[in-house]
Amino acid sequence: VALHQRHPPWGVTANICIPARMNPVSFDRRFPKTGGGEDVDFCIRSQQHFGKCVAVPGACVLHPYWDRPLKQISGWADGDVLCLETLPLSTFRAPPNWIEIAFVTILLRRPDLTLLAIFIEVLMLVPRFLSNTSSRESLRQRLLVATVAVIPPMLQDIRRLRSKLVRLRLSHFCLHFDWMNKTGNHTTERQLAIFSRTLAFGLAAVALEAEGLKRTAAFICFSLFCFIWCINQ
Repeated sequence: VALHQRHPPWGVTANICIPARMNPVSFDRRFPKTGGGEDVDFCIRSQQHFGKCVAVPGACVLHPYWDRPLKQISGWADGDVLCLETLPLSTFRAPPNWIEIAFVTILLRRPDLTLLAIFIEVLMLVPRFLSNTSSRESLRQRLLVATVAVIPPMLQDIRRLRSKLVRLRLSHFCLHFDWMNKTGNHTTERQLAIFSRTLAFGLAAVALEAEGLKRTAAFICFSLFCFIWCINQ
């Protein structure tokens, strides 16, 4: 990050250096002890007193590997939801994502649409991760890696929804935290990505429910949309 951004919006807890005695801001103890969100919250609130964060490309920090990565991923998701409350100015609205759609379909007792929401999310994520795999590997290996790579972000989405439900924050449905704190085009890109997935689900659902020409038209639109999405990843 330091090589690409002179002033990143925040820094990972183990990678930041601050004048502790001069800083009136402290870490919020409500955040998970496993880590997740506390560094974002701390950095953004500290910038109100010290100005922007400054990247130091020459700095070197030793950080151990996580011994329980799934717990770490869960902590990130819980912290993400807590940031919706601590940093409301860094949030944005978007159409319902796949897990929110799946939750509604479960309430409606439509397991077919629940599975469809999961399928659409995987279908839309795989091309993005596939474009980041090594071209030296076979297509089969690359597809396998890309498919496995969708598991962590989808688990985080499930955990985020759980955190919102446990906290009874129904107003936080369709509300997301902007980790880049309104810098760059992150918010617009995230909104567009979520909208695209919701649109794909809608087209697929129509193709599943409709009959005759409507089903054919919806299927053609869905196929074209997925094709355009894949080639642009």
